Amino acid sequence: MHVRQLVTILGICLSQAHAISIPTASDPLEPIVRLVTTPHEVLGAAPDLKETEKTAIQQSPYL
Repeated sequence: MHVRQLVTILGICLSQAHAISIPTASDPLEPIVRLVTTPHEVLGAAPDLKETEKTAIQQSPYL
């Protein structure tokens, strides 16, 4: 019984240690967060878009 309790507690501690080690502001997530929060600015700033496409993005009701 004590071995089960020890394994359970170690499992909980290990999962908490992994959860704490994830940084709150990581670089791979930053572009996704910017795209979700300000899609018009991110999509409109793309260098390969034509002016008509930029205007369509800015006027889109879906973003």
